Amino acid sequence: MFRFTRTSIILATYALSIMFSTPLRARELVAPNFIETDSLNSDSSFIQKMLNLDEIVITGTRTPKLYSKSPILTKIISSKSLEQAGTTSLQDALLDNVPGLITDNNAMGSNLKLRGLSSRYILFLLDGQPLMKEGANGNVDLNQINIDDIDHIEYLGGAASALYGSNAVGAVINFISKKNTSKWSAGLNETNGSNDTKRLSIHVNNNNRILNTKWSGFRNSSDGFKGTTSTNTQYAYLSYGSNLSLTLHPSDYWDTKATTSFFQHKTYQVIDEQGLIMDNLERKLNTSLVTNIYNSNKSNILSLSGNYQLYDTYNTYLENKGNQQKSLESTIYKIELLDTWTPSEVLQIVSGIGYDYKDIWSESFLGIIPTRQSVEENHTLAQADWNIIDNLTLVSGLRLTHNQSFGSSVDPKISLMYTLNSWKFRTGFSTAFRSPSVRELYYDFHHGPTFQIEGNPDLDAEKGKYYSVSIEYTLGNFNTSISGFYNKINNKIDGVYSMNQESMVYSYININKTTLKGFDINTAWAINTEWLLKGAYSYCDAKDDNTGLQLQSNMRHTGNASLTWSPSLLGQPMSLLLSGRFSSPQQYENLEIDKETGKQRINNTNSKPYKIVKFTYTKPFKIGQQTIKLSFKIDNIFDFEDSTYHFPGRTYTFGFSYHIN
Repeated sequence: MFRFTRTSIILATYALSIMFSTPLRARELVAPNFIETDSLNSDSSFIQKMLNLDEIVITGTRTPKLYSKSPILTKIISSKSLEQAGTTSLQDALLDNVPGLITDNNAMGSNLKLRGLSSRYILFLLDGQPLMKEGANGNVDLNQINIDDIDHIEYLGGAASALYGSNAVGAVINFISKKNTSKWSAGLNETNGSNDTKRLSIHVNNNNRILNTKWSGFRNSSDGFKGTTSTNTQYAYLSYGSNLSLTLHPSDYWDTKATTSFFQHKTYQVIDEQGLIMDNLERKLNTSLVTNIYNSNKSNILSLSGNYQLYDTYNTYLENKGNQQKSLESTIYKIELLDTWTPSEVLQIVSGIGYDYKDIWSESFLGIIPTRQSVEENHTLAQADWNIIDNLTLVSGLRLTHNQSFGSSVDPKISLMYTLNSWKFRTGFSTAFRSPSVRELYYDFHHGPTFQIEGNPDLDAEKGKYYSVSIEYTLGNFNTSISGFYNKINNKIDGVYSMNQESMVYSYININKTTLKGFDINTAWAINTEWLLKGAYSYCDAKDDNTGLQLQSNMRHTGNASLTWSPSLLGQPMSLLLSGRFSSPQQYENLEIDKETGKQRINNTNSKPYKIVKFTYTKPFKIGQQTIKLSFKIDNIFDFEDSTYHFPGRTYTFGFSYHIN
């Protein structure tokens, strides 16, 4: 049952009482920081852009900040790097740039795993709004987002529940949409690749003083590829989607943005849990509305946001004469009131209240008859961003959450950044939680007469404690950082097997404890205005504290590197990119009894280590206000394949795009 705490009511009253006292808009909040970069010569300014030092980030504090001023270390995957890499999907963008991330796709989407943690521990955002998780492992189908609509990606490692609530345990990944700045523009993007993989997208934008309109549509298809296991098999698919965004800005005192998107994805010849062949159809509808209210002294912004998401699936079994059968429907309602108050140049306060509702209807997963189950949650949050002195910034925050199923969670955070000449020192502590999913709470699935899966309504939330420290150094055209992390997760939900009188039962309980610790190194060197060298390395030791074993699919050593050449030939730009990512073996450890000694021992099975190398060529032609771009990419040059990885072998992709402003 929904209820506000007393603190929620106080914050709501406070927010309403100051809603007529005004905000700094995003561009006004960061404008003073641009004084530094604007004073540089053109080459230096260009190099700053190559290193992403002049990017605006928002995920770490939920307020826009210049990257160099952010107390939260954030990894940026820029629009330029996406373009130069010829990236055709958000999944590829993440795999190429985030060490420790792997995927094993299935019919329910992208089960991305980070340092042995499944997608359940990664919070995916689109412009700050959480994306619905579909599968039992927290799968998110990233194909629902048209990559041509994305300006850049922000990656925040570690816990962030104080700002974002449940699931922000291992990482937060925020996809930031492109802004519409031209009076009008239109474009088309098309790629064709191996396995008859095709992608087509179009967009039309219009911007005037009062109304900003953006529309895009896309169609993707592939014949897939056949591997030796389900992990390295991609089923054939056909998907399409559309996105419409309207921003109304009638005055300097308020604006409203309405966004709606539709996505349909059909996967062919899928084998279900019982070995039956079916076609799987997914549909998603995502609608959001955000209203911002400003006032005359430009010190406050009040934002009211609402979000509705609908997801349903249909199965068509070949044995059932092609009849389509609805199997699952999931709904999310979210509403949040957020106030950003900047009383002075050195202090900014964010506070808010919110309510979430989630439900699932299933034809068979929640009982032998069609059943609907739901969970409600409300929260209160507050954060202070204080520039104590010129070179010392403190960010502290607290979130109070009340969940219908497990009760309450209190999640604090604190971050410090100290700047000394070319050095930045950051440290932080935060807690996180993951609410039990509706499936984990209420699963009641009978897989034939001998096996069933049972949920547990008495599950507690998983709780994490995250510690981090980092050092960043920037000198001219060179930037590097090293960060250490320690993430302790308690009350981890896992499944256990037992026998009843009739069958084997798999049920969920709070049983496990997990510790992740390690460090990341990131380096970028703009050799000059044409050459850029980047590299990243990550070490992670991820253990199940109950058994002492490594988490399955964790890779201790991972990294990536790229070399980009972007010359200007005959007054026209081009780029050549050679990039790669590498990993030590995935580790699969389990305990077994030695037949000779009768003692328990660790059985360790490793996958192959891998090195994936790609080459990309992009060549834009600018003719007045028109741009034509050609691209060619060879991925997995050395044709690496292994049953434990989702790689199709060597692939080729050709791309064409046309844009007019």
